[in-house]
Amino acid sequence: MEDRIHFFTEECDSLQGFHILMDTFDGFGGLGAGLLEYLRDEFDTKSLMTFGLTPADLPDSAPHERANRILNSAITYNSCSTYSSLFTPLSLASTLWKKMGPLVTFPYLDYKSIPYHTSSILAAALDTMSLPYRSTGHMDLRDLTDSLNSLGKKVASLNAALPFPMIGNGQVVQSILSLEDNLPWSSLTPHVTNQSNPFMQSVVSRGITDLKLKSPLPYSKTPNEYSSCYSVDDVLQRYLETKFQSTFSARSVCRLNLDVLPPFPNIFSRNIDSSGFISPVLRHLKQGVDRIPVMTSLQSSPDIHQLTQTLHTEASKLNIKKHSAYIEAGLEEDNYLEILQELSDLDSCYVNKMESL
Repeated sequence: MEDRIHFFTEECDSLQGFHILMDTFDGFGGLGAGLLEYLRDEFDTKSLMTFGLTPADLPDSAPHERANRILNSAITYNSCSTYSSLFTPLSLASTLWKKMGPLVTFPYLDYKSIPYHTSSILAAALDTMSLPYRSTGHMDLRDLTDSLNSLGKKVASLNAALPFPMIGNGQVVQSILSLEDNLPWSSLTPHVTNQSNPFMQSVVSRGITDLKLKSPLPYSKTPNEYSSCYSVDDVLQRYLETKFQSTFSARSVCRLNLDVLPPFPNIFSRNIDSSGFISPVLRHLKQGVDRIPVMTSLQSSPDIHQLTQTLHTEASKLNIKKHSAYIEAGLEEDNYLEILQELSDLDSCYVNKMESL
């Protein structure tokens, strides 16, 4: 594996860093953690953007299944936050520890917990979120990770509006105004509920063009905070400044929609038309959706405390001596206690900041 990594890195003209997707709930988390440690040692000046994945349909009926999930996650989360520049846990299950929570709700998706559906949602979000540092002339990966991981806050959350709720005439201002006090996105990071304003976020919008800026309807003449906006970037900036007044928000606008033709699953509600807009007319049963507008927000947020704190609490309840497989694999009790302490230290990065707000 090391030779293959070096082969590809030597072929890169300008290596920004590494995108790592890894399971965190099972033994493969240990393999991924070892790879992260190697990359950190060999490429210490490069960014490591790590995404920890947990399926939404894991077995959850036996105590030992839950214990293994918690133990593996505690060990892997600690390694990921240690060696990564930024670590973002992802799952379509809303909670992970004491029990697998219900699926995350998207207003315009009808999906199941099967991997075919959940992986497509996560892939769409990752593809959109990563556009700024995969596009020529935009931000570097290090710029993003350094902005989000300040003061030890190396765990981030990812949110997605899939599709972004664009009303039928495709007019972006009216679509945003129709949100009222609601956020356009849902959290893809378990236990994060978006109850607090983030410290910092990177917001990406795709599939919304300037042609959809002005409304042809009479009520567009009514003055509002967006009346002076002349581009989608202006609208997005104004929305973020208004909605997240205490947050530093980076933004990026891509005019290309996300293509969702097969093999992407047909998981869209029937009130989404073939162009991904909200329609008063239900789509025909045999008609699919070709493309959709999407918005994502990668955040460093106080709400991550709910993730780290609940993991630390549940992991602390487990007596590692009773889990012989981990002892036989070389995990000593002192090592596990050290992992718990480091998870507590990680959690304190968010607790202390929350108390000062």
